[in-house]
Formats: sequence, structure tokens, C-alpha cells
Amino acid sequence: MSKKDKEEFSIDTTASLSQVIEMLEGLVEGFKNGRIFLSSGPSSIVLTPAEIIKLEIEAKKKESEAKIEIELKWKSFPPEPKGLVVGSSL
Repeated sequence: MSKKDKEEFSIDTTASLSQVIEMLEGLVEGFKNGRIFLSSGPSSIVLTPAEIIKLEIEAKKKESEAKIEIELKWKSFPPEPKGLVVGSSL
């Protein structure tokens, strides 16, 4: 996928604790099922998680404010061509 083919999805919202839990549980189900679908209005994206995922968690706390940032990254590799043979002889 070239930069021109880049797909993005972003949301910045305020939600109740129960709504946030529901969204996080949806993400967990998507990871378990191997397909994550994110949609809001006309914007949507489908992601297929890899077996190896980089996880970064950052937490901050001030007097009256707390913040948790979670970042998950993985590389998508195209499937190997069928009939591929690797060896020293044919």
C-alpha cells in the first residue's frame, strides 16, 4: 500500500464510562475475531491484526486530571504466493 492508498480513521469524543467500556470491549472482540471494524458517520476502516503486535501504554496523572494512551502497531504482510518453493534444487 503506497502513501496514496493510506486509509485513516480518527475519533475524538467525550463518552460515559459505560460507553468507553463498550467501545474497548468491541476492540477486544475484534482482536479475538481477527477483524476490527471502526466506523463513525461516513468514515470507516477495517483492520486485520497480525500475530505480533507492538504495544505501548503511557499513563499520566495530575492533580485533577488523568490520562491513558494506548498504542497498538503491527505490520501487514501480503500472503505468500501459492506454489512458492524455496530450496537449492528444482
